[in-house]
Parts: sequence; C-alpha cells; structure tokens
Amino acid sequence: MRTRILILATVAVGVFAVTLPSSAGTIAKTSCTSIGAKKVSVGRLYTCVKTGTKKQWNAGANCPSTVSILTLSNVTYACKQSGSQKLWKVAVVPAAPTGLAVTNGDGRATVRFTAGASGDGPVTNYQYTLNNGASWVSFLPTKKVSPVVISGLNNDVAYTIKLRAISKYGVGKVSAGVAARPVAPVLPPVNVTTATIRLVSPDVNDALTVNDAGDMTYFVSQDWFAAGSQYFFRAAVASAPISLTYEARNQNGALITNHEIFLRVNRANSGSNAKFSTSVGDVNGMQSGAGTDSARIPGMTDVHGRVTFTFSNTDLIANAPDFPAGVSLNALRGSGKIIGQVAPMLVPDGKTTTNFGELDQISDVLNLSFFKEPVAPVEEDPNVDLKPTIDGHVIGNQLWKDAFTGNAGAAPSTSNWIRRYCGQTAANGGGSCYGGERQHYIPDASKLDGTALGNLVITTTHLASESNSNCGVDWKFCDFNSGRLDTQGKVSFQYGYIEARIATPVGGGNWPAFWMLGDNINEVSWPNCGEMDVMEGKGAFPTLTTGAFHYSTDITNWQAHSYNAGSFDDGRAITGRYHRYGIAWLPDSVTLYVDGVAFLTRTPSTLNPNAYTDSPGTAQWPYTQPFFLILNNAIDSPLDGNGGFGGPYDGWSTSQMKVDWVRSYQLDGQGSVVQH
Repeated sequence: MRTRILILATVAVGVFAVTLPSSAGTIAKTSCTSIGAKKVSVGRLYTCVKTGTKKQWNAGANCPSTVSILTLSNVTYACKQSGSQKLWKVAVVPAAPTGLAVTNGDGRATVRFTAGASGDGPVTNYQYTLNNGASWVSFLPTKKVSPVVISGLNNDVAYTIKLRAISKYGVGKVSAGVAARPVAPVLPPVNVTTATIRLVSPDVNDALTVNDAGDMTYFVSQDWFAAGSQYFFRAAVASAPISLTYEARNQNGALITNHEIFLRVNRANSGSNAKFSTSVGDVNGMQSGAGTDSARIPGMTDVHGRVTFTFSNTDLIANAPDFPAGVSLNALRGSGKIIGQVAPMLVPDGKTTTNFGELDQISDVLNLSFFKEPVAPVEEDPNVDLKPTIDGHVIGNQLWKDAFTGNAGAAPSTSNWIRRYCGQTAANGGGSCYGGERQHYIPDASKLDGTALGNLVITTTHLASESNSNCGVDWKFCDFNSGRLDTQGKVSFQYGYIEARIATPVGGGNWPAFWMLGDNINEVSWPNCGEMDVMEGKGAFPTLTTGAFHYSTDITNWQAHSYNAGSFDDGRAITGRYHRYGIAWLPDSVTLYVDGVAFLTRTPSTLNPNAYTDSPGTAQWPYTQPFFLILNNAIDSPLDGNGGFGGPYDGWSTSQMKVDWVRSYQLDGQGSVVQH
C-alpha cells in the first residue's frame, strides 16, 4: 500500500529556519492577499493567517501543519512576510498543456502536446478526462512526456479529450479540449497458406498453467499436430465461464485479419469427458476414438488478428473433485478429473473445413481440468499453534500472536493495536487517508466479533451522502467509513515468519491490506523507513492478491521512491474466504506467501532501483530494522480508469474484512518481537 505522508523539509533563508509544505497540498494563490503594501509574489516565503467569519488563526501564528488550510480554495488568506515564524511557500500548480493534437486509431487516440510550466516542483504525472467527465485517468505507467496513447475507446464515437498535469504542489490547470474519433483501419486480406495461432489470454505463463512440451513432442511425432504447436494444461473452476483470446498470423508472420476461424471443443480422439455450453449448443464429452469434434464454435478475427471465444462448462460442481487445501493448482493434474480440450483452427485459402488437418497450422492446444470451488474452510482453534511449513526454511518457536478473542463489539487489545482516525503524519501509524482514497477511518469500524474462536472485523460502510469529517487532507469529501489499526509504538517485529489468516472483503473498490512500515519512520520519513506489503487485495478482481516492497533510491530525497510488486492469481475467488498471508523475513531476503505458496522474493541484489521513479540512484535495503504491523481496508478513487487499485465500486452497502489471527515465528533461528 503506497504511503504518501506529510514530510517537512527544512531550509534556511537568512538566519531564520523555515518549513516548506510537502505534496499534502498548496495554498490557493488566487485568494492570498498581502497585509500591508508589499505584494504577494510567487517564490517568496510567508506566514499565512486565515481570515473571514468561519474560523481564524491569530495574525502571525503558525499555520497548523495538519489542518486542511493547505487545500481549501474557497477561503481567503492573509499573508505577510515573517521573521521567526514557520513559513509557507505560495505554490504554483502546473500550467495547462498546450498544442494538443490527436491521431486516431483503432479504439485508441494518440495525443501529442507541449507541457506547460511545471511551477513549484516537477510534474509527476499527466491525466486525461473524456467528454468533460468528473473522473481523471492517469497515464499508466506514469507518463511525463508526449505522445501518450488513450486506449479502450469505441470506434466512430466522438470524444473530447482534456489534459492536466500533477506536481508535488497539486493539480494543474486544465487544457483546452481536443476532438478525437477513433476509426478502425481497413486492412487488405492476406494470403493464408498456413497459420500460427497463439493463446494470448489468459496468460499462458501464469501460475495456473503448465506448458507440457513433452506431451506435444509426442503428439507431433504421431502427426497429430504441426511442429511448433504448444500444449497447455490449465486448472479451472467447474461451471464457471471461460474466455480464451487467440492471435493468428500467416506463413509470413502477417496478422490474419477479418478471417473465419473456429474453436474445436473436445477434438476428435482427444478423450475429453467435460460437457460445455457453447454458441452452437450444448456439447457432450467425447471418448477416445470418436471420429469428429464435439463442437466447433465459429468466430472471426478482428483487425488485430485476434478473436475471443467464450463458453461454459456445464458439469455439475458435485461431479468435480475438490481443491485440496494448501496444494498448488498446478500440482492437481492427474487422471480421473473432468477434462476438456480446445484448439483453434483457421481454414487456409483454397481449402474447406473438411479437407484440411492439424498439420496445416501451428496451434496452441489447451487441456482444461476442472475442480470444485472450495466451500468455507474449517475453523481453526486460535489456541492451538498450527505451526506453518514453507519450502526451504525452518519455522521455529512462536514469538507472538493475537487471536482477537473478546466480547462482541470490543476493541482489539490496546496492548497490541491502535485504531486510527485519518491523519497525515508519520506518527499517525505512517499516515492514512490519502488524496486518492474515498474512506474515512474511524476507530469504531474495527471491532471484535465475540465468537468463541475470535475475529477482528473491519466493516466498511457506504455513506448516504459525502462528508469531509475525518477525511484526508488532499481529498475534501469521502463517501465511505472504514477501519485501520496498527502496532506502532506497541509491538515491533524484526525478522522471522509473520502470518495472518484473513478473509478479504467482497465487492469492487475494496482495497484490503496487511502491511508493515519501519519503526524509524518518524526519524527518516517514508520511503526511507521501508514498507512491506504482505497482502493487498483488489476487490473487483476476486481471484487476485498482490504484494510489494517499497524503498528509496536516494535517502537524501524523500521523493526518490521505488518498489517491486508481485501478484498471486488463484484462479478462483479469494475474496470472502480465509487465506493465510505470510512473509519470510531474513536480513538479506524477503519472500511473500499465500497459503504457504511463495510468489515474490527480493534480496539486496534483486531490488529494481527504478521501478517507479525516474530519480537516479541505488536501491536501498531498509529491511534490517524493526517494523510495525498495519491492517486496513481502503476504498480507492477511479483515477486510473479502472476504479483505482481495488477496481470500480459496484454498489454494495457494507463489506467486511475479517482477521482470524496474526502470528509471528522464528525463521531459520532468527526473529524477535518487542512489546513496548
């Protein structure tokens, strides 16, 4: 969970020490007037006093560093040059980009522009909006130069595109609009003697898929498929829809566009036994020796040479085997499963569907093996130390645990946890409620459920109307209440295996997290203190969990932030079900786990120094000092066009993140816990 904390940098002007604001906000330049004859000017340093009838600070008093005086633009400020007071800089947000021009393409617009003046700080990102919409979308990955490409547009639809820049002092001015109307290019047909058809989605390199080169070598030797074909095994959930996207190229490598293609389901002699519902009707499984395919789903390649087929497995869930607990999906391959085989086929020019065969093309063949989606897991007794096991390590004695037992509605142990309001200081558990998030954090949202085995429940509630009470400094209004708690100043951890059993909330927009920050955050700031995200959920992507390591590439510049991230796709819904999220932490390595399966490892030599920032430097390794734990559920804003990190909010009224327990163990003889 990327932190954005109010950092105060000290500089010297004459003999006076002054304090400049960080990216938390900016004084409204247009409403700041001077006291006395001296005109307020950009780049000068002033103390600021809010005037008017609502609320005042006395003339000459310090501006509070944690009050939203920095972001309110509808009030008047009186500013004067100061002597020994703390000073604030009148900031300038970036000027609007100019010289916009657009080139239309198939479902995309390439926008070129000239950047405006950056003002008091470099531009960190550009954003666009379509047709004067309220949502602004960041160019991803972070894009700071022209041209940029906006994709996912509809062909022959008129759009008005506007741009703005973001700097450390705020949101820049909006450009004039530029018109776009994407048009699909008309491509001439290509000659097709032979074809190569590759599976491009889902990713054939992900954790759910095995490339069985050995079997394909045998198939080629039997003249069942052309040399170069690939054979994949993939685990899937019984009765769930399946969508497969393929890309076709001809013998010269050119895309085969606007060409008929079909998907063979349970091909002849495949021995498949699954049943499917397809666009041409229901399909029964074929047994080995059958002379024809079970079905051929028709399709047409588009201007990119791609086609997507969607179908469903109609076998009853009861007929599918269970996912064994704690076993990788790829390890479940074997006999006796419900299986189905699919392969794309494109008829070459001059041939028909009956007078060509597999040797006329190279294809990606997919063997699907179906399993039952698991039911609710068996409850664990928090008083029993079920010591975990992970490959390549020895897990030793338990050092600390919290099983969250207690009366229903009670706060979790105050010896271990602090429940937070929103705040922007490092002392506030590393800060919370950042500019792009939509939630208030309130202590009452995090409570014990009172069950015999015990759970911490973080309840997130969609509010009937927006409010700015307890909301983030950079975000004036929030429409959710949620919870955040941490062990800062109460319990510190250094090395070992730390694991939590968590059921993440169901619903788009939810951004649950189990993460850690360095105890020294108040002294060195973020990201120098280091951050380890053991689990970050994506509510709109229920099969996926992610994790990351954040660090600095320049300890003298708090903006020199970089990170390495990884994801774990279980192929079935993770949300709403308990899973174990762990970190194996040693002085020279950190590894993240889901249910004992590793998915991201980093060492000092494998940190990417420039994964996020353009700042030069060397990746620092901050993971050699004590850290504290954090649990929270955020609601992200839709600034990236996808509804934010948690995806788009989809209308739920409440969601719950449940934590069964958190435990810490020695790992390979290392690990310590300090109760303050």
